[in-house]
Amino acid sequence: MTAHREIATQAGGSAGLDRIPQLYAVLGVVEQMAADRSGSLEVPDEIALCQAFDTIPGIARKGFDRVADEATVAATAGAQALIGKGGDSSAAAEELARYLRRRIVQLGRFAGL
Repeated sequence: MTAHREIATQAGGSAGLDRIPQLYAVLGVVEQMAADRSGSLEVPDEIALCQAFDTIPGIARKGFDRVADEATVAATAGAQALIGKGGDSSAAAEELARYLRRRIVQLGRFAGL
């Protein structure tokens, strides 16, 4: 069973794990664009989330991957829209930052953080 899990992990890749640094990077950039960061939801530590990833059980891992994939798509599209928008995009940046923080907290819950 252990060998099967290792093969499945290699075959399926670690898309969720790869998404974590991307989400934190986009969150950092978007937060710099946002005017108001007061009342921000506290997110789990990036390194702790990456380390906890391997302990997430099967069905929760699928949920983690789904949320991570959706958040990455939204983060990429949102960041591109903000960069291309010009002018005052701080309100949109605040909204995207809130969304990303909620998704990262959700990912942390899958990992028991």
